[in-house]
Amino acid sequence: MLQRLNSVFPIIGVDAGSSRIRVVVDGQGVIYDQPSLVAVNMKTNRILAIGDEALAMQDRVASHIIIHRPFQMGEVYDLHWAKELLQVILQKSLGFRRMLSPTFVFSLPASATPAAHQVYSDLFFSLGGGEVISVATPLAAGIGAGIPIADSSGSFIFHGGDSLVEAVVISLGSIIGLKSEFTGIDFIKKKLKLMFKNEYELEVSSAHIGQLIHQVDFISQSKKPRQFLISGKNLRQGSPSEIAMYDYELRKGLTPFIEKNAVVIKSLLARLQIGLASDVISKGILITGGIGKLSAFDQALTQELGVSVTVVDQPEQAALLGLQTVIENIDEFKSSLGYTADVATKLRLR
Repeated sequence: MLQRLNSVFPIIGVDAGSSRIRVVVDGQGVIYDQPSLVAVNMKTNRILAIGDEALAMQDRVASHIIIHRPFQMGEVYDLHWAKELLQVILQKSLGFRRMLSPTFVFSLPASATPAAHQVYSDLFFSLGGGEVISVATPLAAGIGAGIPIADSSGSFIFHGGDSLVEAVVISLGSIIGLKSEFTGIDFIKKKLKLMFKNEYELEVSSAHIGQLIHQVDFISQSKKPRQFLISGKNLRQGSPSEIAMYDYELRKGLTPFIEKNAVVIKSLLARLQIGLASDVISKGILITGGIGKLSAFDQALTQELGVSVTVVDQPEQAALLGLQTVIENIDEFKSSLGYTADVATKLRLR
């Protein structure tokens, strides 16, 4: 009986990032984890594909087919297509039309403005939500990573995705320190794209650069140099071209990424009270989010900061796992005073 009620009045967790959108449902687990993309035929204004299928269309389709990224820079970038994308996901995965007033639990940046928060809330209410609950993404990631965030001892989390990075300190279940910047993976993609263009007259796709970033060690893990083949379009000749580069050459292009993110962390460390600073020195800094999948990124930050930096298990899944924990314990979560500052609940009047 309870399972039947959950299917009619479900609790749905949504982690909508710039690169991926993940959906978890109480009692069912993760039901969707694909790129946050939607391909649209602009002649008919109809959706052709979403997720992986839309990603496969990038740079391969006619000009009247547009690939939208409705979630960007930590915000709802395109409200219309964000709603359309979520509707398709929920209808395909859950038979959404049959559900009554679901509760939506969604993650958003800790640095989100009240206006951005309102847009997210309005989005989920427009999908028929009877209740909408928001959780700061670094807080959700901390929960998902099993970090004892309810302790009075402070925990330092560096959460990063494609666009936004957020350095936070959590104590007693609340975020008490925050510094954010748009120095995520997209930042270094643009830097490398510019480097290839200016120094090698080579235009390289963002997808290829993304693969490259995840293959190069931010700190060398071998005495023997590794060689990479980089393909693109020769800007002088306008023809396909390929160049060979060693990892140490590419690593020079990654240096600004390390330096920028180290500055974000240092900025927050400088503002911490003595007790919290001691906690960070003792426990170190934990990395969550997709940025944690970059090879030896934690070692590079440790070297730059002089403080231990460690990547949690399944860093890219941490926020989603946190949302899953929240929806499985929703009553306890909403009644916990420790989360008051970071969780907003809004009921729609009927």
